[in-house]
Amino acid sequence: MMIEIGRKNIYANIGHTRAVFNVTENESNELLGYLYNQVDNPKYLYIHQWKQDDALLWDNRGEILMMMMMMILMIFLMISMMLMKLISEMSPLL
Repeated sequence: MMIEIGRKNIYANIGHTRAVFNVTENESNELLGYLYNQVDNPKYLYIHQWKQDDALLWDNRGEILMMMMMMILMIFLMISMMLMKLISEMSPLL
């Protein structure tokens, strides 16, 4: 069961995120630098001390959404490549 809390989030991954849209390059660099520094901030780190019968839940819907978007993009690219190949094979016939 997913619980909606109504808060906005930003998905930014230092290995994949290059820029923030709709802001200047300097603003984008400043925002991403700030976010990446927060990832390493110990005050946001949680280390669970496991005890018997513990259950721990992690909400990573942002990660799942990003993976779904990447899969859709890959499918689109594959279809585009197939169509380009088909068109190039048909062009001598036209």
